[in-house]
Amino acid sequence: MAIKKDKMKQSVSELDKLFSGASESSSGVFEEITKGNTKEAKKKPSEKPQKAQKKVFSFRAEVEAVDSWRVWADAKGLKVDELGEKAITEYIKRHSLTEDQRQIYELKMAQKKS
Repeated sequence: MAIKKDKMKQSVSELDKLFSGASESSSGVFEEITKGNTKEAKKKPSEKPQKAQKKVFSFRAEVEAVDSWRVWADAKGLKVDELGEKAITEYIKRHSLTEDQRQIYELKMAQKKS
């Protein structure tokens, strides 16, 4: 009976090595968690580089204007979202803030970051 238990332990040990090796070789996606006498594999959160968060932003405009923007963006090979983002960014570059406006802007940006 003791021989069977030893063989059983050896088989379990070999299986543990087999599976623990697989979890380690999968680029750290899984981690081993030991609970009592059992081991479990738990998926780790991925450590991908963070993409910039996106937020929906929209505004109202006349239907004809929006249709024109969509067609123009399509002709340029852009999405309307990309066109809007580029247009607002360009507008901000060309229309600088006054000193008072800049102070308000910097104050509000600091509040958002904290």
